Amino acid sequence: MLYELQQKVENVCGHVFEKYGRFIARHPMKVILMVVFIDIGLGVGLLRLDIESGLEQYTPTDSTASKNREQIRKLFIVNGSENFYQQSLTDLGFYGSVIIERKDGENILDSSLWGDISTIYNIINTTAAYDSTIGSFTYTDICAKRFSSCVVEGDLIFSASFMADMGSGTISFPTYVYQGETVYINRIIGGAKVSLNMTTSAKALKLKFNLESERSSLSRIWEVAFLKKVSEYSNNKLKIKYAYSDSLTEELSKQVSGDIVFFSVTFTLMIMFSSIALMSGNCVANRYNISFAGILGTGLAIVGSFGLVSLCGAKFVDIVGVMPFLILGIGVDDMFMLLSGLADTSTNESVETRIGQTMRTSGISVTITSITDVIAFCAGAASVFPSVRYFSWYTVSKMSAVPP
Repeated sequence: MLYELQQKVENVCGHVFEKYGRFIARHPMKVILMVVFIDIGLGVGLLRLDIESGLEQYTPTDSTASKNREQIRKLFIVNGSENFYQQSLTDLGFYGSVIIERKDGENILDSSLWGDISTIYNIINTTAAYDSTIGSFTYTDICAKRFSSCVVEGDLIFSASFMADMGSGTISFPTYVYQGETVYINRIIGGAKVSLNMTTSAKALKLKFNLESERSSLSRIWEVAFLKKVSEYSNNKLKIKYAYSDSLTEELSKQVSGDIVFFSVTFTLMIMFSSIALMSGNCVANRYNISFAGILGTGLAIVGSFGLVSLCGAKFVDIVGVMPFLILGIGVDDMFMLLSGLADTSTNESVETRIGQTMRTSGISVTITSITDVIAFCAGAASVFPSVRYFSWYTVSKMSAVPP
């Protein structure tokens, strides 16, 4: 009974696909132009592409941790302009930090280098940024403050007491007493060598310039100016490494942007492989142009689906950048299945008949595999992880757009 039902369904679907194939064979140019215009039209939606990145995309929404964090933010309000404490923040906050090392890799705790280190400190302190509403401003205008002073983690290295302890070799480690308070000096001094709880040498120093979270837009503008300034700095004795609050997000985005080059190379290699695989000594039997058309159709489907999902408001997250590779592979696989079905048809039949028979057999196989993939990714679209959810939306759209 089930077998008979399956046969009936297959015959009905096969008949529909055969009519579809015959229609395409009768109106090839009209169908091609219609598909191209639809994909390009949908591709206009890329103008509304909303790119979003960051670790928040990889954490579950409405989780207990995120709810607790929001509750803490509401209950314990941190005023970074008056009473800033790093441990009171629920995230990393806004900042610009530098790690200073000697180029020769020797001990950084050398008083002869403090003039150059002070210069780095002053350059960052006086780094100016511009905003259309308030004009030009420097770090001291936007810094996080405590007791009316900017909070720069590590600035104690410029104090007279620290300089004296450095000269006498009595910098305690991992804690250090500064102005009556115990400070974890291991957050400031890196690669330290210790003897009897006293620092004998170190490889690096870290300075962290904290910014107000309340004026986040200005803080981000200053971070951009900070990056430009420190990237241009050079010194014969010292080298600096730098970071800011969105460094990880920026690096993730850079890696995805780099995939564009690899996708272009992959697209070209796929065309070459398909053309060579379908090449024949018989000029009439050559099908490399068909392979080129199949890959081009997959590319158009990618553009159209990107635009459609963007118009629907889905955000483009970093992980979505790998989608074109997946869809290109699926599209080329479907193309070879269709060409295999075409090869099984009789060359004595008309083009319309051959295309109809191909769609009746291979078209069903391609559709079933595509529906299976779509169902699987529809389940992923309900994920609590935003990155997985957006990934699935884009994937479902592309798989639905890749025509058999």
